[in-house]
Amino acid sequence: MAATQNFSPSIGFANIRCFVARLLIASACIIAAPSLAQASSSNITAAREAMAAGIKAVNAGDLLGAKRDFAQAVALTPKIAEGHAALGAVLLSLGEFNEAERELKRAHNLSPADGLIDLNLANAEVSVTRYADAVTLFHAALAADPRLLFSPQDSIAFAAALTATGHAGEAESTLHNAIETSPASAELQDALGTVIAKRGAMEEAFQLFQRAVMLDPSLMQAQYHLGTALLALNRAYDAVNPLRLVADKEPQDFDAQLQLGRALSTLHQDSEALASLHRAAALITKATPSDALYTLALALQASGDAAAALPIFDAAMKSSTPTSAALTNYALSRVQTGDARGALPLYARALAMGPDSPTLREDYGVAYLQQSDLDHAIEQFRLGLQLDPANAQLHYDLGLALKLKDNLAAAVPEFERAATLDITL
Repeated sequence: MAATQNFSPSIGFANIRCFVARLLIASACIIAAPSLAQASSSNITAAREAMAAGIKAVNAGDLLGAKRDFAQAVALTPKIAEGHAALGAVLLSLGEFNEAERELKRAHNLSPADGLIDLNLANAEVSVTRYADAVTLFHAALAADPRLLFSPQDSIAFAAALTATGHAGEAESTLHNAIETSPASAELQDALGTVIAKRGAMEEAFQLFQRAVMLDPSLMQAQYHLGTALLALNRAYDAVNPLRLVADKEPQDFDAQLQLGRALSTLHQDSEALASLHRAAALITKATPSDALYTLALALQASGDAAAALPIFDAAMKSSTPTSAALTNYALSRVQTGDARGALPLYARALAMGPDSPTLREDYGVAYLQQSDLDHAIEQFRLGLQLDPANAQLHYDLGLALKLKDNLAAAVPEFERAATLDITL
């Protein structure tokens, strides 16, 4: 768990939303499918009528009606692959991913050499996170004869599956090739940016996110990725506008509120930052990752609301194994809320984990100071100065502790040294 606010963007691929064009092809096929001869003659006419009604419903934008019609066709001719394929495509477009996968698997089993079915089923497997199966099916679709033309959404889903199965290089190549075919696709530019960001090339990813936003300013995921990339590049001022756009458009989006709050906190616009960070805190669920909780707690702490940060630190620490730096920040939040006693064992754990640092010793000493344990505070400040003799704050803190012990002769040189190193002290 990193103790920094700078982290890679939470970037993911968009779900596949539209299979209408492919659905129309599959539906048209079933009306004249030779395999209908296998069905009972009494059902053939009714199945064809249901399929025709389904196509009409798709053309009218009535996917629920199409689902009903295609389901009727499947019930009438259950051994016809095209019916299951059409129903599966509609279910996929409706976001009913498990049901879509089930129907498309039935279609695949009935017609295992159909590349179009392979392609739809591959997209369904991505939607239910069965990435290895998806990769196999996408490769089969690529090898289909006649050759299938992948849509931008197909290429994005293929790249998502490749990335998830450890083939980021092939994912990047897939998206580059797709962009050559569809250079005006904002979704492809954004997806390629996510792959490149994950390998740490944030400046290159930023250029792609910027291009995606220019192509389609309404693509909120690209605006979000642009903002988080700018934040990772230490360009918080430039990050605010795209992140604010997403946060305003999608006020219930935890990540958007968190990243906007981080950007504003970095700019020391603490009042606005806290408004966004508090909205993010209100959107926390049981599924919120521990690293996101920790990042939110850090941002709240940095903007001056240690009281709000403390329970979120608590939750983050309980849901993952904390690092030394995380324990140090957690302990600091306890000191800031007046619980130095609770902070001391956390600092001890952080010190035992290592590495030692002047900051850790300073914070540890301040906790002892808050407990009026001057001897241990002085010990910690002196150990910190052994690590960093030119640390003005440690000299000042040591001087304060010595003064509180009525040892002015030792305190004055420490104050003088602090003032020499930092005139603001």
